[in-house]
Amino acid sequence: HDVVNPTKLWPCKHSWVYPALVWLLGGKAAYRLVIRYDLFWLRRCDAIYMMWLSDRSRGARLERMKAAQWGKEILNYENL
Repeated sequence: HDVVNPTKLWPCKHSWVYPALVWLLGGKAAYRLVIRYDLFWLRRCDAIYMMWLSDRSRGARLERMKAAQWGKEILNYENL
């Protein structure tokens, strides 16, 4: 298995990309694009690891919800 780290994917890999998307598309559209890209990769994963305090992140909560809907194994710091 390979590990996919969302912070290493295209929209977050380079510090200039997200601000450029916000400038070009606006904040909400840029966020939706990044989340769609993230969920594209999550769909191809077998499991998801939820980091400690990830429930504070709107994107992480969405990832967890989608992972559950798609039948993915959900791991976290408590069940490893």
